[in-house]
Amino acid sequence: MSSSSIPSQPATLLARTPQLATLAQLEGYPSAGAQTGEVATLLAQFVSQSAGSGPILADQYAYAQLSTEQQRALSAQHDVHLLDTADLSAMTAALTPQTAFVYTTTLQQPLFTVPDLPALAELAARYAVPLLIDSTLTPLLTTLPQPSSALYTQVTLLYGQKAAVGALLGPAARPNPDISSAGLATLPLRQRQHSQHAQAAADVLAAHPQVRAVYYPGLSTHPQFEAAAERFSAGFGGLLGLEVRHEHFGRNLARVWQEGGSAGTPQSHFWQVDTAGQTVWQLWLGLEDISQLLDELEAALE
Repeated sequence: MSSSSIPSQPATLLARTPQLATLAQLEGYPSAGAQTGEVATLLAQFVSQSAGSGPILADQYAYAQLSTEQQRALSAQHDVHLLDTADLSAMTAALTPQTAFVYTTTLQQPLFTVPDLPALAELAARYAVPLLIDSTLTPLLTTLPQPSSALYTQVTLLYGQKAAVGALLGPAARPNPDISSAGLATLPLRQRQHSQHAQAAADVLAAHPQVRAVYYPGLSTHPQFEAAAERFSAGFGGLLGLEVRHEHFGRNLARVWQEGGSAGTPQSHFWQVDTAGQTVWQLWLGLEDISQLLDELEAALE
């Protein structure tokens, strides 16, 4: 595909927190301004700018992670067709020039499958269809080639935590002088620490007799480990999936970890996801002492 067939519209970025919006600017993603607001409102704004008259092709796993309000924002003006965006054959069959946009994710919960984002970006660019990538689960902006790549001129990133406040950066955004860079200096260090803690936990848990399976792209046994290692150069993120044999694992862990919450907080917490008749625990590794965290996980499995 020649570069002349790729739209020249500047890339935009939809960030989930002002601090991460500022980080995106430092990473080199172009923006003419920044606007903060409710995530659902920003999603609705993105949808309203979509030129395609057809449906939104949404990753079924990423869509399930959105709140009801955010799902309504996506479906307000277009039908939403759910499919597995890691299935390139299905995506090729579904995409048309009328597609409003594609909504995918860097990692599919709860089993942490890694969609082929470069292939998806190329496929979307073939039809001049915007690609919206939820980058909530992976650290920093390491999931795509350099922003100057012509192939990614239609890419938008949902970035940061699944919080109530976000920031929209891009040529269509209205400048907002209140965007703060507080905490930005230590953000790369914290992201790296989350990833290191999750990697350590995944390594230990994978060898535990009470564990059936660990889902983490940093494990060499992960079916897409090589692709993930190439893509996530700053680490594999602080979240992992876990299937256990111990029937009281959740009750035991709740004595020392918070149950519920979302990725991105300094404290460790966990929640339960049921998929295909199986319970997969989602563990977010915080910034506490890693030895203490590992001891608590092992105690919960006793």
